[in-house]
Amino acid sequence: PSLPIWQSPGTQRTFINKDSSGGRSYCFRLEPDGKLQFYTSPDGSTVNSATSSIQVGAPNNATKFLRVTKVVSTGIVTFYTSDDGITWTQLGTPQSSPVEAIRAGTAIVEIGSRLVGSSMVMHGKIYSVKVFNGNGGTLAVNFDANDYRKTDPTNQSSWTASQTGGTWTIN
Repeated sequence: PSLPIWQSPGTQRTFINKDSSGGRSYCFRLEPDGKLQFYTSPDGSTVNSATSSIQVGAPNNATKFLRVTKVVSTGIVTFYTSDDGITWTQLGTPQSSPVEAIRAGTAIVEIGSRLVGSSMVMHGKIYSVKVFNGNGGTLAVNFDANDYRKTDPTNQSSWTASQTGGTWTIN
């Protein structure tokens, strides 16, 4: 993402979220103090979170690639940053969270907000989001903002993802 304020944005800013009336699964966001947070739920209601030990450290208006991994068998959550999406640097120290499977759930996947665009709205640009089933697993969610630009100009509210075939809708 590219954000106007990386250091202490003052409010939570969501990158990706699967948490709504369908129950909670996961959320990856920037906290008010400039640290990253990843929370998961094993059952749709319990929330277990891990927060990066340090801020992202990017200058305002900078574009950064972000990654979070959770090893469900150990509960260890590790945050990473990158300037190019190829070479990754661990952000701070790995964090502990409960050993749990992440609930699949029926909630929609949201990019840049929670609760269908009504909460923790991202003020910035999100270019791409990928979610994998497991570390090194299969691609489950693929959001590429370039797909939107390739759509039919008469339909500006939804488009189909080029790699996964899923439909994205602007709310």
